[in-house]
Amino acid sequence: NPTVAAFEARVTALEEGLGSVAVSSGMAAISSLTLALAGSGDDIVVGSSLFGGTYSLFRHTLVRYGIGVRFVDPSDLDALRDAIRDTTKLVFVETIGNPKLDVPDVAALAAVTRERGVPLVVDSTVTTPFLVQPKRLGADLIVHSTSKFINGHGNAIGGVIVDAGTFDWSS
Repeated sequence: NPTVAAFEARVTALEEGLGSVAVSSGMAAISSLTLALAGSGDDIVVGSSLFGGTYSLFRHTLVRYGIGVRFVDPSDLDALRDAIRDTTKLVFVETIGNPKLDVPDVAALAAVTRERGVPLVVDSTVTTPFLVQPKRLGADLIVHSTSKFINGHGNAIGGVIVDAGTFDWSS
């Protein structure tokens, strides 16, 4: 669809990424990305301050697919480092945690995930690419619920996944 392709190209440019995929909602973006990278027997590490729908996906739904989820305080880098195992497929945080409005140090998190060879996924819904470009802070993948601030008025539901082009997928 040329309209969707134009949207994907614009978000890619705003995030200075390699490419984007638009999906039906922000939750579809998070679900699709997680299920593309992790499967039964794998696990993910997630920041403990999350939007309710995201929390529910990670806490209740992914276990039905055999994906383990460990929640960590994203300000505790030692806890993050300890939570990443050989079976960990991604680390997920929000640029501004919901509901606590905490702001993780994405650059510090990225240093840990690079050291451990795991992609860092940042949900930048609240900040949009106009306020924060997670790639510049070290994120490997960025997700947005476009229904919020990118759309500007919430009358159309959408989501987008951006590959920042920084992760070595051959690993």
